[in-house]
Amino acid sequence: MQIDKSKKVVFNIDGQIYSTYKYSSGMNTDVYHCPDNDVMIKQYKNKSFLDEIKWCHILSCAPAVVGIDTERNIVIQEFVGEPLTYKNVPDNYKLQIANIKQELIDAGCNGEDIEFCVKDGKIKIVDLGACRDGDKVERRLYDALCDLEKSIIQHSEGKEIT
Repeated sequence: MQIDKSKKVVFNIDGQIYSTYKYSSGMNTDVYHCPDNDVMIKQYKNKSFLDEIKWCHILSCAPAVVGIDTERNIVIQEFVGEPLTYKNVPDNYKLQIANIKQELIDAGCNGEDIEFCVKDGKIKIVDLGACRDGDKVERRLYDALCDLEKSIIQHSEGKEIT
């Protein structure tokens, strides 16, 4: 993902200065990357940041939370890399995703909008603000894995990726 360096935003959280660049915007969050501290700052537009914090503390496959600003609905997390694609998929991705799937099932985490990121060959899940307690984990991860595998197969056959 290309970071827009023209959208620099500075945060002061508990006296710590974070010089960031806008990474992405969604319906419920604005996400900023702070390369100097190797963290992501997620500013929520609602209280779903509490669910993000909950699941990040429970799941080892989620980014570590390194700071919280409850007044501004901000979660500071370790940077866990770029979105997982056929271009950066680690050789052992099936094993890693199987382990993530089992961890989510064991924790009872219903991943409504889970995405995968990869850094240094390690896959993590992100976007946990929409996760709830539940049992729909298998279908969501199966769909995400199928999409990834389709992309890998198409790329290896020289077809254009859609």
